[in-house]
Amino acid sequence: MHESVARLRGIMAPSPLPAAVPPPWDDIESACGVRLPSDYRDFIDNYGNGRIADLHVLYPVSRRSNGQVRLTSLIDNAQGLIADEVFHEDDEDGNPLVGYPAPGGLLQWGGSTGGDMFFWVTEGADPDGWTVLAHLHGPAIWTRYDGTMTDFLIGLVTGEYRYARSVSNPPVARWTMIGDWTHRYGGPPSASLHGGDDRAGVRLSAGAPLPWDRVSVSGGDQDVFGRTGEVVPLIAADGATVRLGGGGLAPGIAYRLFAWARTDADAEADLLEIECDGAIVARGELSDSPTTRMVETRILVAANAPDAVVRIRVRSSKPAVKLPSFYLTINGTLGD
Repeated sequence: MHESVARLRGIMAPSPLPAAVPPPWDDIESACGVRLPSDYRDFIDNYGNGRIADLHVLYPVSRRSNGQVRLTSLIDNAQGLIADEVFHEDDEDGNPLVGYPAPGGLLQWGGSTGGDMFFWVTEGADPDGWTVLAHLHGPAIWTRYDGTMTDFLIGLVTGEYRYARSVSNPPVARWTMIGDWTHRYGGPPSASLHGGDDRAGVRLSAGAPLPWDRVSVSGGDQDVFGRTGEVVPLIAADGATVRLGGGGLAPGIAYRLFAWARTDADAEADLLEIECDGAIVARGELSDSPTTRMVETRILVAANAPDAVVRIRVRSSKPAVKLPSFYLTINGTLGD
């Protein structure tokens, strides 16, 4: 095992699901026409296909909707980035950026839901000497990291990488496996809930929970799926009540909740609150905008415990409030 992967395993354990089934590396590298870094190969063999919170490491193969396996997914992705003119800027040292397979070109190995992208700089004949170039969406910069992909991940999950909090704040050392060469497990639970209407809005009594009329839920209990092939949803919404399950894998599921609402112009003191099992766990603060309110929190639900019951409420000095629109996003991953 590559030294940096062994070090990462001591910081961030692989999934508690059955050990990942490695992909056929000889076939993959033959199809791609390139030898891939050994730490990347060992990482995939140990961790499978998945993510660290909002950061994902690209898997070297993909399955099309008709079941056909595409071994060249990394190379195909590189060609797509060139076609989309992603490399039209210079790096932090003023050097022009080029995509693989140009000499020293960039080959993507990861990214994040926040728009960050992570690349190998394919300089030199030995892939184990490739360093990392990151495009960080928040500060909108290209920045080089003098180390391997796994060294870079260690810096992210420990917070030692200087831009770690731009990618994940706070840094998270928690891996969620969504599949491997032979299995596709249920993905991490997530949900998007909406309410209100920009034209009419919703009038509520102060302190009343927000009612959700459009709900989209995905993902489920990975433990149940791994044993039975059946996805059991962990998030459910019924009117104004949201239920969050802990699943079957210890220690449970950590959920990040972010709620947003648009208020009337005269609602200067109105605030959003997140209530869990009857107790207020987060209260938003007044923002610069007089017509928007936000609140966020993290809730850990233990494995095999009763569902957590969550409601989003609006507090106001007025007896009733009108909210033109509001939404709630929920993203879960294995807890720590």
